[in-house]
Amino acid sequence: DCGADAPGGCDVVRLTQLGAHLVADAPAPPDMPNLPLIVQSTFEIICPPGASLYARFQLGRVAELQQSGTVTIFRLTRRAVLAAAERGIAAQDVLRFLEEQSHGALPPSIAYTLLEWGGQTEQVRLEHAVLLQTVDPIVMAQLRQQKTLGLGAIEPMTPTLLRVPDGDADDLAEQLRRAGWGVRDERIDPQLPLDDRDLKAVVGAALAYTRMCAELDLPCEISPALLQRLCRLVPARVVEAADQSAAQAVSQIRERIASQREED
Repeated sequence: DCGADAPGGCDVVRLTQLGAHLVADAPAPPDMPNLPLIVQSTFEIICPPGASLYARFQLGRVAELQQSGTVTIFRLTRRAVLAAAERGIAAQDVLRFLEEQSHGALPPSIAYTLLEWGGQTEQVRLEHAVLLQTVDPIVMAQLRQQKTLGLGAIEPMTPTLLRVPDGDADDLAEQLRRAGWGVRDERIDPQLPLDDRDLKAVVGAALAYTRMCAELDLPCEISPALLQRLCRLVPARVVEAADQSAAQAVSQIRERIASQREED
């Protein structure tokens, strides 16, 4: 605390209870009671200065910040609730948190709307799947009859298509090979990084495309900034080779166009 007798002047300084505790080993000040959140029927949540840090943190995860300062205001929105659900925070968890932090002073309309929004989180669901496909229903029936494969309890999606649990796919592929079945594994890990050969192919295709568009006066969907970033992923010699290949391809296209015009 500061005492001043004129604007900008400071004559007296006094430690607060917390400052005295931290600096002068004075007794710790008593804990201030946490004030409850104020949840309004307008979906605004008023976070008073005395609200707990936990409440402020959780509100930032499940609601949208409207005003910050001494009094912080959040707003519950469908977008925020659905985004929280994607991070594993269910609408029931949000409702329970608000009831606890508001000391039960939660408008009925808020509770109803929260649960309604929560019911919309799984209307559309995306997930990875491993599919086992056979050339005909007879092969599928034979596979399901082999007890060692453990496919008998899985209901096929179609007579030739069956969904395999992700965690069982590797073991199943090995068991199929051991049983003498020819297996073509077309699974692609979306998280698998591109190797050098893949990068060279991508950069080469991008360079060839942009070169052809420029030479043939066609609109190009690859921006110069993107092309520059792609070229930085591979050595300069790869860029030069790809550019030369593109020039040769453009030359061949021009020759074919000229040849067709002569024939016409």
